[in-house]
Amino acid sequence: MRSGQIDGYDAVFISPHKFLGGPSSPGVLLMNKALYRLGSSPPSTCGGGTVNYVNGFDEK
Repeated sequence: MRSGQIDGYDAVFISPHKFLGGPSSPGVLLMNKALYRLGSSPPSTCGGGTVNYVNGFDEK
């Protein structure tokens, strides 16, 4: 991310599930063209998963 520049974001995802249309509305992903060239590279980290609980002292 190059914050402060007009094209400073690599990708922006808009999830309108709390707007008009509700949970059935699709999201929008805007990506920098340079990210498409990385398509042949495998992901370096995994993400996702479900959080069972979180409080001020612990998480699972």
